[in-house]
Amino acid sequence: MASNHIVGGHSVYDVAHLQDHLVWIQNLIENLPRTIDITVGDKPANVDGGHAASRPKSSAAAASIARRVLPRGAFAQFEWTCGDQHPVPEDWKFPQSTCLAMWELWFHGDLSSQLCPFRHLLGADLTDPNSKRSMYVARRVIKVLIDLAISKGVAANEDALADHSDLRSVYHQCFETMSQHPTLLSKPLDVDKWSTCSYMTVYDALQKGRRTNLHELTFTWADGTLHLTPEGYRLPATNCSAMWQMWFRGDAAAGIGPFRYLKESDVDNRQDLYRARKAMNMLVEVAIEQGVVTSQDDLMALSDEELETAFELAFDDYTLQTHGDDKGPTPQDMSVRRLYESLQKRKRLVDDGGGSSVFL
Repeated sequence: MASNHIVGGHSVYDVAHLQDHLVWIQNLIENLPRTIDITVGDKPANVDGGHAASRPKSSAAAASIARRVLPRGAFAQFEWTCGDQHPVPEDWKFPQSTCLAMWELWFHGDLSSQLCPFRHLLGADLTDPNSKRSMYVARRVIKVLIDLAISKGVAANEDALADHSDLRSVYHQCFETMSQHPTLLSKPLDVDKWSTCSYMTVYDALQKGRRTNLHELTFTWADGTLHLTPEGYRLPATNCSAMWQMWFRGDAAAGIGPFRYLKESDVDNRQDLYRARKAMNMLVEVAIEQGVVTSQDDLMALSDEELETAFELAFDDYTLQTHGDDKGPTPQDMSVRRLYESLQKRKRLVDDGGGSSVFL
């Protein structure tokens, strides 16, 4: 069978041959090993979950491909002008489509163009800011539908849902539930348009969860001064995921608004606030660079789920570029202090002329 390697952005796969043998290929998928062979430079790299030390070094973009295992079968790898391999062409634009079409692309990919399921795409695969924003919107909408499917007992998780024999029927049921769900929507959706409604329209209808500016709450300290925290308050030592939420949502139990508004005079552990600000500002810059939002204020207007998705995209992009082929830490594992120290280490490398200035 011909190789699915791409040269200069064009597939050497014979499309007619692919179509003739598509059924045969799909029947083989489940019996193939759960690895993917890619080429980094002139050396093959087998992504099999082995030790990072055995893998060749590669650029950050190539590393992002090595970090994931794409479904085996008729899915292409495209070589960009920089030499890196991606699952989409370099000038590819994320499509505007109906929500139903995006649902099918999310799990099945675009077989006519040999593109993998869209759920495997990363921010590093898109060069166009508008496409990054569209992918974020699609991810948000599809996540709501996936959550509804799981809550209905259709599948245990997203991976299991991808193997469902009748995804269109699942989508229809979930769309109907969502369109009649007042807590999910800020404006109604016509259930009869389940097959023609665009994913952008669905996104606009989803509840944005805008909130009152809690940073206006103040506390009077013993000396008569006003602060945004109770006297003696210490910024909690926590992981990056939790701090991101508090940075934009605050600590409701303590009556404290978003931490992004805190000043050093509001906390006892000023150095910890300084480190948190550096770390969170870096992640905000990544989110803006990815086209997820245009400013930090935009993040304040997102719903909790949207805010968490924006964080996951930014953190994933950071770990891919920082840790290369190694499996980077998860947001639940990495403390704010550790992220800050990682940023400082990168800054020293740049100052010494040995690293990139990205995220500094």
